[in-house]
Amino acid sequence: MAHVTVIDADGMIAAHRRWFIFLGVALVIAGLLAIAFPFAGGLAVEVWVAVALVISGIAQIVHAFAAREWQGFLLGLLVGLLYLAGGAVLWLDPIKGVITLTVFLAAMMLIDGILRCTMALRIRPMPGWGMLLVGGILGIVVAFMIWKQLPTSALWVIGLLLGINLIFSGVAFITLARSARVARQQDPVLQR
Repeated sequence: MAHVTVIDADGMIAAHRRWFIFLGVALVIAGLLAIAFPFAGGLAVEVWVAVALVISGIAQIVHAFAAREWQGFLLGLLVGLLYLAGGAVLWLDPIKGVITLTVFLAAMMLIDGILRCTMALRIRPMPGWGMLLVGGILGIVVAFMIWKQLPTSALWVIGLLLGINLIFSGVAFITLARSARVARQQDPVLQR
């Protein structure tokens, strides 16, 4: 198995630096658009989830029939039909789909916040336990804020979070390209 060393990664990134910067800038612009138009961003996520569920459902159903002799045929078929139905429901009613995804997001944030708080209290007094606790409490508070403002929060939550994620990803790619260039300029091994 080949291992990519830091020098190899820096060299590869530096060699394709302009593409990394292009990708980073494109992601930042997409993130800004998702924040400026959060409902459109939320709909884009909802449609993507619907398509992914339909494709997964079809693949599961095909697999169930292809491996019909397998004992899990009926269960595999039912799971495939469930995915297919879920994707179809999201596709046919995207507004309700965005609301459903927002409810799911709020539930995940609530559970994540509770688990983080529990973990923080279990690892106390280790360094960082306080930040873990604060993060957990913030997750719980945000989950309740989203839940309390439903269905209105569905108009902006998913698009806003998508936008923030895209901006951070874009900045990360730009930073990688810049740091690889600097590393290449400073290291004679990378200059070869």
